[in-house]
Amino acid sequence: MPKNPITIIALLIYCTIVYGQSKKPVNKESANQLTVLPNIAPPKRSSITFHLNKVNGIGPSGFMTNEIGTIDTYKNSTETELKEEFKGYPLLKNKPDNLKNVVEYFYVLDNAQFYYQNYVTGIYSKSLLIQKFKDFKIDLSDTVKLSREPLKCYISVLGGFKDNEPVYIVDADNDGDYANDVLKPLLKDTHDESLVIASSTPVSITYLYNGQIKGGTRTVFMQQSRNPKKFAMTFSFPEFRYMRFKYKGQPYMICSEGNTYLPFYTVVPDRPYFVSLNRANAIKPGQFAQIGGDNFMLSSVTDNASEITLVGSDISGFNSNQIIKTTNTKPTATTIISRQLGFKAPSIKGINVTPGSKSGTTINTNDLKGKYIFIDFWSTSCGPCIEEFAKIKEVYSKFNKKNFEIIGVADERSKDALVKILKEHHILWPNIKTDTITTQINGYEDINSYPTTYLLDPSGKIIAVDLRNEALMNKLKTLITL
Repeated sequence: MPKNPITIIALLIYCTIVYGQSKKPVNKESANQLTVLPNIAPPKRSSITFHLNKVNGIGPSGFMTNEIGTIDTYKNSTETELKEEFKGYPLLKNKPDNLKNVVEYFYVLDNAQFYYQNYVTGIYSKSLLIQKFKDFKIDLSDTVKLSREPLKCYISVLGGFKDNEPVYIVDADNDGDYANDVLKPLLKDTHDESLVIASSTPVSITYLYNGQIKGGTRTVFMQQSRNPKKFAMTFSFPEFRYMRFKYKGQPYMICSEGNTYLPFYTVVPDRPYFVSLNRANAIKPGQFAQIGGDNFMLSSVTDNASEITLVGSDISGFNSNQIIKTTNTKPTATTIISRQLGFKAPSIKGINVTPGSKSGTTINTNDLKGKYIFIDFWSTSCGPCIEEFAKIKEVYSKFNKKNFEIIGVADERSKDALVKILKEHHILWPNIKTDTITTQINGYEDINSYPTTYLLDPSGKIIAVDLRNEALMNKLKTLITL
């Protein structure tokens, strides 16, 4: 369950705001090519940049939809923070006047840019900016990478019933006016790629690239929510980017999907067709791609997710005539700590707050070596997380604690909610809070989607990600003798 801008209220933090710069717009299309850049951080390393092709369709991560709250959540709110945030939303003109049960949505594509530009123009206060950056786990120092000039980094949508049929309209040119846009029928339970593409709308956007403002599009597909209690719509973005390349003579494919809440970047062996990949294959900036037995850090994703840069100590295996060779020692999976499949997991430590545990008891993954460890990042406001407890309890009661342990890492959204939920569901495994001084979750602190889970083997290496429902039980049955 992603944290989204319609539902979140967070605590204030105090930092200094650093201003970014922007230049005049330019138009430049990405080509299907490799660019080698020498001596990019980390020091004495070389980097290789991939320029990916954009494709309309359902990408390797499969068909995903997002449901967010409507503008009315803010528009009609009596809360100071929500009322202030609504001031940054554009007021759309020429709305269709022949619709019933109208709902309006405002989907932010780049949270950092949106809140920053409204702060720079004086619409948002410094305290709101700091609060939102904390909500989305954005580093305030990254404002140097943002534009002080407002960008079109959002999508406006309106829906309702026309002659008892659900319809919607998208502000496709992003000019704050529906006059040039058309009503479309709102489909339901649609996963057919050809139909999804035909029913999608390309929306004009702008973004910052190499210090300059660049124009592009973002393809959005709307369909009716399955929520039976209300008329609602879900967002999906049926587009992705990819490029094929060779490393040490073997074919690979690099892909990117710029979903706002769950972006997907991966490098996999090439195949003649696209298939849905488990999200365990995803890598994030700062994490590593394993290519031909070597590790390359994903350094950056830019140009509207069309440009991906990998950093490594030796990039001579790539098929380019401009390779810069270095003599640096190559990193190996055994020396890299990263919260991704196949790598040693960052350690977790905190005070166990599960009712019934000894007061002040510390739980530490480093003390559990020799056991399989299931780490469950969950939130007290996440219904699906709490629904998973029943299955997790079955697992916890089935496997011997000499071989297996569970650690819950809880995001507590309201006072005393955590202990109340743990008591209500009779939870026995250790739980720690995310936002306390005694908790150490370095390497996991930017997790903003719940539940997120990891299964570690007895050596501390991550062997599975996001096991849900029966998947955890099935996996452990293949690993631990009962």
